[in-house]
Amino acid sequence: MKRTAYPSGMRSRRGRDNTRTFYLIQPDGTKLMLGQDFRLACQRWVEVQQSQVQQERPDTALALLSGFQRCSLPSPSSAAFLRRQAELATLRDYFADAGDPMLDTIASEADFLTWYIHRKHATSPDAVVRIFRHVWIFAQELEIVGRACPWKSLDLSKVRLKLEAADVVYRFALAPLTGLLEELLDKRLPRTIEPHRAPSVPDDMQYLQVLLKQAASTAVAQLRACGRMDLVAPVYQLTIDDLLSLRGSPILSLVRPPGRISLEHRRREYLNSLKTPTQSSRESKGLDGRASVRLRELSDPEVQQVLVQRLFLDENPTSIGQLKIELEHLFNIAVDTSAILRERNLMDKEHLPEALFVTGAKNGKG
Repeated sequence: MKRTAYPSGMRSRRGRDNTRTFYLIQPDGTKLMLGQDFRLACQRWVEVQQSQVQQERPDTALALLSGFQRCSLPSPSSAAFLRRQAELATLRDYFADAGDPMLDTIASEADFLTWYIHRKHATSPDAVVRIFRHVWIFAQELEIVGRACPWKSLDLSKVRLKLEAADVVYRFALAPLTGLLEELLDKRLPRTIEPHRAPSVPDDMQYLQVLLKQAASTAVAQLRACGRMDLVAPVYQLTIDDLLSLRGSPILSLVRPPGRISLEHRRREYLNSLKTPTQSSRESKGLDGRASVRLRELSDPEVQQVLVQRLFLDENPTSIGQLKIELEHLFNIAVDTSAILRERNLMDKEHLPEALFVTGAKNGKG
């Protein structure tokens, strides 16, 4: 086991029986034995760190972040470790710019999102919100804070999907619904909806919902035509309440569609045109089932050789006559089948068994 995988302050030593024992170097320099099982040693290490943080009782945002990091085990994945470090660094930058507020004065996530918009960070804002909520749960478990987390959970992917659906609906919407959609999509300068259609009035809310459903129906038909099935459900599920809840939200600039969603292409029709049409039965090809079987038999070189030998080597007049009748019947089937296949551009004369034309010529058919 590599020493670099140990939590901060944990060490190990081997005994004479080659067993490894884990221990923790405490701040006063003493050793705290953690046992010989690494997992149990890690659990005890976390308990010790949490006990120390609980005694210190951090009361500011930055102090709480430091205590959280002290109690966190190293991630087995370097990518996950770097990602968490970046998210915690973003939180540190935010709370440092906010003056390291006391825990009981931390406001909602709206202030963080407003700050985030004007900064350049590699981390996603919803991931930073998620790690802060995790830190707050950590503080609740240690009884450092008693109130609920002031930051609500945030999923930008869902909001982004709603705005993409709104962008599709906007092309088929009528006033006054267009005013609300233009404001959310930043199609023009923000303005309120026309006074005679104020969304605060229940009747007007119902009217806007009717307009939304009408535009959504047309939009869904267009989405199906161009093959964008991934947006059908979000467009159907879009409501006026969803749109109004996003008005004035600081995350709008983070989730607006970067470009115009194209609905003019015909991807579904093009993909269907690439598919080779298949027939489910021999009858749909115009072939008789029995004739198809016999033609497959005649395409076998060994069968062709046997037929020719029987035709030219058999001295029995009766058998020769019967054979000629059989070959003549098969030749007629082959000619009819060849004509049908030529019409369908599926086959030419060279695909038919050569023995048929040889025997046909012998009987005066070729």
